[in-house]
Amino acid sequence: LFAGAWDGLYRSIDDGANWTFAPMDGAVCDIVAHDGFIWAGFQPGGVMRSADGGQTWSDVNVGIPSSSIVTVLEVHGGTVWGEYGTGTVIRWNGSSWDEMGTDRSNALLSLGDILLSATWDGRIEYTADQGASWHDFSTRYSGDTIECLEATDTHLVLGARASGYWARPLSDLP
Repeated sequence: LFAGAWDGLYRSIDDGANWTFAPMDGAVCDIVAHDGFIWAGFQPGGVMRSADGGQTWSDVNVGIPSSSIVTVLEVHGGTVWGEYGTGTVIRWNGSSWDEMGTDRSNALLSLGDILLSATWDGRIEYTADQGASWHDFSTRYSGDTIECLEATDTHLVLGARASGYWARPLSDLP
């Protein structure tokens, strides 16, 4: 179990009863587990990953500018996706990060074969082809900056900076 902090990472091996702190060079913005690794996005510092449960970490920043702020990580389609800078969506290809053709992203959410991206300028986009093309899903949303995306069994739900939350049926997705 991991929890990010402004100055490092907390780790628990007993379901949160006890925590150990590991100082890091920057704020831990997001954490995901995939394919035997723990991945962490940093501000600043890009992405680091651990193969030993968080004991040691190595940089995995090929393809993103140095000192990038990576605030969002998501596992989708068998790989890790992220967001850096002013919202550029990136995908790990096994050895480096590829930019995936959409920007201004503030949140990512994987739903089966679809990856959704919500933006700081109030748009929702999705890809069903691993980022080759992006499509608008913002119909009926007229709010502002989207801070988070989640899903219930029946609805996509987003949290907006100044306008509360908004929901749309998942059945509207292709």
